[in-house]
Formats: sequence, structure tokens, C-alpha cells
Amino acid sequence: MYGFGEGVAADQATAVLWYKLAADQGLADAQYRVALAYQEGSGIEQNDSLAAQWFAKAADQGHTYSQIEIGLAYRYGTGVEQNYGVAMQWFMAAADQGEPTGNLNIGVLHDEGMGVEEDNREAVKYYRLAAEEGEYRAHYNLGLMFDNGEGVRKSDKKALYWYQQSAEQGFASAQINLGVKYLRGEGVDQDVRQAYVYFSLAAESGNETAIKNLEITKNAMGGLDKILAAAMLMEWREKHQAD
Repeated sequence: MYGFGEGVAADQATAVLWYKLAADQGLADAQYRVALAYQEGSGIEQNDSLAAQWFAKAADQGHTYSQIEIGLAYRYGTGVEQNYGVAMQWFMAAADQGEPTGNLNIGVLHDEGMGVEEDNREAVKYYRLAAEEGEYRAHYNLGLMFDNGEGVRKSDKKALYWYQQSAEQGFASAQINLGVKYLRGEGVDQDVRQAYVYFSLAAESGNETAIKNLEITKNAMGGLDKILAAAMLMEWREKHQAD
């Protein structure tokens, strides 16, 4: 199959031609793939407007990923005129089909007051729905809400818990915030070694804040702490590779 290089050399331009043929026949998944090609400029000239058109065609057929993508297009005004109300409609359509990213984005709109009155409690409600389905960004957002006392009573322990859930899935921002919690002893006993572990993990993605925090942490550690922290980091990696 051309798009995946199975049996033949991967040829994105040819793949797009085949997807277009199927998309013209009304196949939603093919329409989604054509939209992605336009969005990314993969095998065809990049065009946000055409990407949005194809996402909309697939979304109209109930394709959940396309519903999220066209919702994002309306949220940011990418290829279409920005319209938070339409974005909300598409996110709700996806959420109604069980797509956790739909609830995540509904939460963001309420959180930021985009097209609706800003409502942190309503944001927390939708973040929780997404988090229950394992959405790592929803985990992180809940961590922020508890960290800042927005829509919920401020709780360092609950913030730590939600950052942990997101960090375990490799989200650098959550790993950084978790490292800060351990470094400061907020919601948990102070543990410079754990801070080292999470700053190190986030730094691997090239995150500048993580790199800076890691250097600060290393400079505050003694030789034994560095050795033990390095061992903890190796253990974390082995555990998650096994998972």
C-alpha cells in the first residue's frame, strides 16, 4: 500500500492520488487522509483551506478524528474563519462518540472563555471526562487546575497526582511540573533525586525549561545523590520500556 510503503516503495504523491479516488467516492477515512496530506504538505502542496474542506467532509460522516481536526481549524482560524461556536459543535460531536480529545477541547474552550463565558468548574468537568479515558493532556490540565485552585480547591497533592498521570505517558510539561513539586516538596516530601529524574526525562525532548531546571538541580546535588538519581532514572526507563 503506497501510504505505508508495504510491498512497494513509499510514494506520498501516488498515495494521495489513490486516497483522492477513494475520497471522491465518499469514503470518510480516505477523506481524512487527503485532509492530512493537505495539512502537512505530504505528497501535495500544503493548503489549509483544502485540508479544512476535506476534514469537514469526513466529519459530516461522523469520522471522529476529522471532527477534532475541523474543530481545531475553527478554533484557531486555520483554513477557515475563526469561529469558537462551530469549534464547540464539532468537539461535542466527537465527544458524543466517545472521543476523549473532544472533551479535552470542550474543557479548553470553557477554561479560556472562547465562545462561551469563562467557567473553570465547567472546564474541570470536561477535563475529568477526558482524563477518565486516559487523555494525558487532560491529566496535565487537571494538575494545573489543582495547582492554581481554578475551578477546584487548591491541592498540591491532587496536582501532583494528575501531573504524575500525565508524566507517566511522557508529556514533558507534566514531567517538568512534577519535578518542581519534588524539588520544592509541594504535596510530597522533598526529593531532589526524583526532581532530577523528571527534569532529565523532559530534557530529552529538548525542552529548554527542563534543561535549565536539570542543571540547577544537578548543581545542588552531592556526588552520592547524583549516582543514586542516575540509577533511579535508569530504573524508570527500564520499567517503562517493559510496559
